[in-house]
Amino acid sequence: RAQGRLHPGPYSYGFLSRWFLARQEPPVKRKFRAPRRLLPSPECQVDAVMAEFLALHDRLEKLLRAADGLDLARIRVRTPMIPWIRLSLGMSFWLFTAHDRRHLYQAREVRKAPGFPATVFPKIA
Repeated sequence: RAQGRLHPGPYSYGFLSRWFLARQEPPVKRKFRAPRRLLPSPECQVDAVMAEFLALHDRLEKLLRAADGLDLARIRVRTPMIPWIRLSLGMSFWLFTAHDRRHLYQAREVRKAPGFPATVFPKIA
């Protein structure tokens, strides 16, 4: 805001950003392995993971509200996965929510597995 990077929208994003976003949306067509540093610990507790998930989404909602009126197409931010890649702030918001939808889709598919949860999570069944 201090730099005057304001714009009421609508915004347009480049081909590469739109292509990458389409690859994140469910249904999942291609699987990607998560980087080792992002894999959950085997000791993680469901309640703790859920609390962190909800806290992150509360933060996202606050960031979205704070971004109202900013030029979401021109403001660039670093990606958490590959820091040397910079995306527009608006596309970053789109990708974050698409990534969530992807994981929720995957969770629904896992729940459809025959014998769930015993076949998927034998230690907790």
